[in-house]
Amino acid sequence: NSHKYNNGKLFILAGSEGFSGAAYLSAQSALRTGSGAVILGIPESLNPSMEAKTTEVITLPLKSEKYLTNDSFDIVTKKIEWSDAVLLGPGIGRESVTMSFIRSVVKKFNKNFVIDADGIFAFKNNLDLLKKGMSSIVLTPHFGEFANLLGITVDELKQDFINIAKKFASDFNVVLVLKNSPSIITDGNITLINSTGRENLATIGSGDVLSGIISSLVSQMKDVSLINIASSGVYLHGYCGDKLYELYGSSGTIAGDLIEIIPAAKNEILKS
Repeated sequence: NSHKYNNGKLFILAGSEGFSGAAYLSAQSALRTGSGAVILGIPESLNPSMEAKTTEVITLPLKSEKYLTNDSFDIVTKKIEWSDAVLLGPGIGRESVTMSFIRSVVKKFNKNFVIDADGIFAFKNNLDLLKKGMSSIVLTPHFGEFANLLGITVDELKQDFINIAKKFASDFNVVLVLKNSPSIITDGNITLINSTGRENLATIGSGDVLSGIISSLVSQMKDVSLINIASSGVYLHGYCGDKLYELYGSSGTIAGDLIEIIPAAKNEILKS
């Protein structure tokens, strides 16, 4: 009795001039992970190329020549209300108007958000906006993004990254996926260390695929805790990388390769 709209409705805000690939990778990986419907909100200048690249992803051109702005807030509001989960950030750039737009979206809506890449930068010096009445935000920074958010150096973060991550997640009531080797996932109370993934994942676009996987799972798994969903997504992403490591070795994997094997990898995990 299932249909596409009860198998996970995901809305993504992504992309800017020069970074359409991030939008494509996150949306395509979300579909491959199992979301029934994915709508991708992008600057209208990217729409012709994105429509040429995607078939199953629905594109939503937004009022902007190069990057996302508050000019599209009304139409974005409708899609966020429609969705089960929202992914913010892949490839959006760091224009001040874009950062303001992302903060406005998170401030207004009580949705399940996954915030990645430049979307995380929007909250530097605005961390209190991340606090929600319930844990509804997953952040997916790498070490550089997280250190920048906190206003510390990467070396300072490395000295005590697990405790710093736990405290941050607890203070702001978020689920934090701190990408590294290994990645850790924490909500401040539970902290998990991921066991999958190798050096072949250190390639451009790999993080966009991860955010697509996690946000897809959030859209589908409505009665599961966010930390369990996030850790499952990190595990699946790393497992895909491990399968490609067996084929290609320590280098040569590209992010698009990960997308193609998500369904088979997910099926193997479910059967194990």
